[in-house]
Amino acid sequence: MPISLETLLSRLSTAERLELIDRLWAEIEEESLPSLLSAQQQADLLARRADHEAHPDQVLSWETVKAEMEARLP
Repeated sequence: MPISLETLLSRLSTAERLELIDRLWAEIEEESLPSLLSAQQQADLLARRADHEAHPDQVLSWETVKAEMEARLP
């Protein structure tokens, strides 16, 4: 007898369910990209995501970005 999706999900830990969500979302994004973006835009986005995943600590907060932009205004 097949296992229902609800039963299968209930057997996963919270961390496993979050990983599943992340993987499903990534698949949906990749399937949607070709119809929404040019090939170059898709390649750039995927490269940026890979770079972020490789260096997740190299980010700036919105407050920092906003302050830097405001400092550039005349």
